[in-house]
Amino acid sequence: MRKPKKVNSDPDIRSLLFVADRLHITIQEVLDMPVSHYNLWLAYLKKEQDEYKTKQTLAEAKKI
Repeated sequence: MRKPKKVNSDPDIRSLLFVADRLHITIQEVLDMPVSHYNLWLAYLKKEQDEYKTKQTLAEAKKI
């Protein structure tokens, strides 16, 4: 019997859940969207995350 993967150990599952949560849609709706749309959302969310991390790093540097 195969053990189910944990969410934290599978980046594909984590990304799928993140997009579904962010867009307030079901996992099935994410799976049904065109791959190009899914990849575009992943790229957008990655860019957003990178910008947030940059701002956090700059804020921490100003405290020093």
